[in-house]
Amino acid sequence: MRRSILPLVLVGVGVMSLIGCIYIPATRALQSNNKRRPEAIVGRHKPIEPGKTPLVDAILAANAQIADDDTHQSSASNGLFMMYARSRPMVRIAEDGRSVALSYSLRVGNIVWPLCFASQNDIQTRWLILKADDRDVVAGTQTCAELPPELQAVSSGPTPSGRFSRDDLDRMHAAGIIFASDELEQLRTEREQGRQEWPRRKAAATQPTAQP
Repeated sequence: MRRSILPLVLVGVGVMSLIGCIYIPATRALQSNNKRRPEAIVGRHKPIEPGKTPLVDAILAANAQIADDDTHQSSASNGLFMMYARSRPMVRIAEDGRSVALSYSLRVGNIVWPLCFASQNDIQTRWLILKADDRDVVAGTQTCAELPPELQAVSSGPTPSGRFSRDDLDRMHAAGIIFASDELEQLRTEREQGRQEWPRRKAAATQPTAQP
């Protein structure tokens, strides 16, 4: 029986190699940057301890666990060049201001191209939701693949400046935290600047050039 298994395995590997790629499921314990998923730092005597950790401190801790660093851009393993997606969480504030969600990329598998000596992570987006109590302390957490309705509308929730103090905002901005509402406002500003700039560019393009 054992003698017949090895040839079958070799035939199966050979067929998959000829197809072009081999899919290897992952443990779903790591992010795309090879760090443990942020839920690993939630719990008793951990950086995010429900009932004790202030919400802002929890956001900073989760961001540090999710955010990519320069040491995980690429890695060589067994002759294969591993391609990683860079991670930077997007932070959303719920309509009532009581919950904050941070996005991260979860590694659910690996796609390997043996003939090309390359592989790539198969990643999916997950959201870690931090729920605060009346003291602004984390009361609990939740992980979901899709945001609940109260966290989907970026424009309807409170702005970061309306939810957090200036000192807390400075701490979060210094850590590189990006709020979804900030990006939305930046996009609106860039669009408005583009609308204002377009007539001037159009007028400059239609003006006749002076002959020497």
